Amino acid sequence: MMGATASIKQGDTVFQRYVLKRVLGVGGMGVVWLAQDMKLEQEIALKFVPEALQHDPDAINDLKNQTKLGLKLTHNNIVRVLGFEDDERLAAISMEYVDGATLAAMRVDQPAQVFEADSLHVYLLHILDALEYAHEQEKIVHRDLKPANVMVNSEDRVKVADFGIACSLRNSVGRVMSLPQRTGSGTLNYMSPQQLLGAPASIADDIYSLGATVFELMTGTPPFHSGDINMQIREIPAPSMAQRRAENRAIGEEIPPAWEEVVAAALAKDASLRPSNAAEFRKGLLGQPFRRGTGTGAVTSSTAAVAARYSGHTTIPLSAPKVDRSPFPTAILTAALVSILIVGGGLIFLNHGSSEVPPIPDPEPKIAVQRYIDQDLKATSFEKTEASSSAKREKWDRLLSDLRIIDYQAEARLREIVRRAEDRADYWKEQEDKEDQQYQLALQNLRSSSETARKECESRDLGAAAKADLWNEIVLKNAGVLSMNDKGTEHIALLGEARKQASEWMAKAKDETPLVPPQEAAVFAMSPAATWSTEGKKKLLQAVQTAMTQRGQPTGGSNGIWSPATFYALVSWQKAEKLPATGILDLPTLTRLGLHMMQEPSEVKVVTGGTTRQSSSPSGGSSSSGGSASWEDVAKMKVLQGGTPPMGRPPVPMFRP
Repeated sequence: MMGATASIKQGDTVFQRYVLKRVLGVGGMGVVWLAQDMKLEQEIALKFVPEALQHDPDAINDLKNQTKLGLKLTHNNIVRVLGFEDDERLAAISMEYVDGATLAAMRVDQPAQVFEADSLHVYLLHILDALEYAHEQEKIVHRDLKPANVMVNSEDRVKVADFGIACSLRNSVGRVMSLPQRTGSGTLNYMSPQQLLGAPASIADDIYSLGATVFELMTGTPPFHSGDINMQIREIPAPSMAQRRAENRAIGEEIPPAWEEVVAAALAKDASLRPSNAAEFRKGLLGQPFRRGTGTGAVTSSTAAVAARYSGHTTIPLSAPKVDRSPFPTAILTAALVSILIVGGGLIFLNHGSSEVPPIPDPEPKIAVQRYIDQDLKATSFEKTEASSSAKREKWDRLLSDLRIIDYQAEARLREIVRRAEDRADYWKEQEDKEDQQYQLALQNLRSSSETARKECESRDLGAAAKADLWNEIVLKNAGVLSMNDKGTEHIALLGEARKQASEWMAKAKDETPLVPPQEAAVFAMSPAATWSTEGKKKLLQAVQTAMTQRGQPTGGSNGIWSPATFYALVSWQKAEKLPATGILDLPTLTRLGLHMMQEPSEVKVVTGGTTRQSSSPSGGSSSSGGSASWEDVAKMKVLQGGTPPMGRPPVPMFRP
């Protein structure tokens, strides 16, 4: 019998809320679908729990706890967890949909199928920002960091996925299906020796996994990927990245020595030899001194220090790190440091009461200026997109964040970029604040309009059609707020309720014939002709009268003049067509009559029985096609049908006098 997860398909509605669109990925830990959230009107990802766990209370409870932890993580570089969904058939974790690829997939598309430092640098800074936030602020470790769990979206922003969730799924599947269990949880190729042995999760485990991730992205394979991987993780030091590239015949640029050093430190068997946290790993990438372990020992980034500390281990490195050699023997250099120096005929003795030798400072790392110039150009181009002010401000803020952790003052071009980035970030922050105020004002107006309509609908003096008009007017007047979906979700719920009320009252209006024909202005209020000239409205009404007569509903002539005869003929025809019997020219009525125009045209096109009838424009002449739709009229139609306005500007005004 086919399981519940295997039986779901495209177009299915699950959990009475999500419509499945397409499969994003399939693996041993379940299937991930792209779905449309009908409540919030946005795309999300649904990670379905494997069928073996769907009816296991312990597994479900563990996943719910992991989801609760995930809900705490709110960072630009972490995939947002939205909630846990389950019913009698299925269980899934809902999360942010990332419109991009994983670093694992992106690596394959690189020259020689490996990243170079320049192209990977910014992504690593984003990963480190995410880890630093999770470790320091929320006290949460990932436990399964690897290239396949790091995504890059369409805005070139890293999104780290599956904080703790993948490990929880893997452990539960192994327990339920009685599979052979490792002591630790995670993906073997990226696990630290401590994690492999089942020690409590720690920041040092994520640092090791990040080192293994960088190693694979730069060389094409993880540090240990064949043979007895368990033993190698525990006992065999990893080769250098340059050595692995040579083994894999991956020809590329020279790997920066600072990267070799910090990755070698991250992959140390002893957790006390690894960079103490994400911030220290970042320093190592930038060629700066970084702390190891708890940070209580010597502060150094010397590869010689790493080699010295390894010398106390029973395991001998297969390939020792390179150490800078002085042309003079160490003993001679040391003797020279404690000897007497003769200066200007006097004697000066060095203080050699301490056993420590002052460290020789590392040379200042060369800044890759072009990388930041490229980021500047990307941020400038991004300003021309339809993205929100908030997204544009964040783009400049990320550039500033990257620049402020280096000595940008040393480069005139970088100082110029910083000044520009600060100005642009401030500008978009002002725009963001203005949009926030506009959104709050629009929301206040929407709440007030909805409350007024609700009270008026309680009155018996209004017919069903008039009540439907009240709600339709709210939808149309506030359509512009749908372009502010990044500001909140309350307006979506309010507009959804307005559409629902309009639909319900229109349905009731089908059996309700107004006693008095509406004024001519009201006839066109719900159609694109609402803003047309008098002559344009007359031409439209002539086309309506002609179409009605052709359909057996005489209107008293096709003279373009609104009359009771035209009104009652229209109501009668609307009832026969099962349309709201409002007697007004709304969009459904015009569409059913075959009138295809969205702006004041040079002629009116009426489609009847497969033929096209044309009516001359006020300016004379005719053609075989109507005018193209304006943005506002297309937006009206989409909003009335329950959709959102098309992308682009200008939007439908939020308020009209």
